[in-house]
Amino acid sequence: MTRYVAIYCRISQDKRGRAEGVKSQERWGRDYAASAWPDLPIEVFADNDLSAADPKVTRPEFERLRQWITDGLIAHIWAVEQYRFVRQEVEWFKVAAELDAAGITELHTNRDGIVRVQDEVAGIKAVLGAGEVRRLKQRINDRLAEVAASGAPAGGVRFGYRRAARDDGTKTFVIEPDEAEIIRECADKVLAGWGLSTLVNDLNARGIRGPRGGKIGPTQIGGWLTSPTVAGHRVYQGRIVGRGNWPPILDEDTWQAVRAKLSQPRRVKRADGN
Repeated sequence: MTRYVAIYCRISQDKRGRAEGVKSQERWGRDYAASAWPDLPIEVFADNDLSAADPKVTRPEFERLRQWITDGLIAHIWAVEQYRFVRQEVEWFKVAAELDAAGITELHTNRDGIVRVQDEVAGIKAVLGAGEVRRLKQRINDRLAEVAASGAPAGGVRFGYRRAARDDGTKTFVIEPDEAEIIRECADKVLAGWGLSTLVNDLNARGIRGPRGGKIGPTQIGGWLTSPTVAGHRVYQGRIVGRGNWPPILDEDTWQAVRAKLSQPRRVKRADGN
């Protein structure tokens, strides 16, 4: 049975979609393998734009590599560093057991040297790496909470607004008059008894498009009308935490009335009136 040198490449964020990070890693890994194991074939496993720190993220190529390890197809493994291979401490110990069962005792890296998978140092490094991920997430959450408390908006595109900055550099929203007028019109029609589907048909017939240029659907209109943003509220982690630093499109009474109206179950009459 042919056994391979596995080159595992991963980068967490690839905003431009160019995969330049994984391509560089593959080149480094091939150079290393050519020197260390010149007679063995190479198989590349590359997960581009995928985090190893989030347990909810599945890395398809990493899972394929684990299957090859279990099947006895891998002789040696190379990665840029241990954290690129596995970032979570629980996962590290699972993978280390799989490697040991397959007779693979070492992970070869550029930055960490040769990592002996059953060595206590490797386990400690996994724990420390996971701890750093948790601290980083906490720092990010603290910063996001600080931004929310200041009233500055979160990211994303909002129909009725465009992003702007104040003189001091603080992010904010300013009203897009034409889009804001559409939101106010829709709010009035909802309070007059119009359903979202009827509004959708009306707006699409008039050629009105969403913030990214696509056709409008009922969920979009419902979001425009019921989002706290449209009433000038700042939301953080699913709850209103204060006033935003931007002007509301709907006043509080109208916004609350529309929310109440849209939360009511739809009553459809039959053709016989019952």
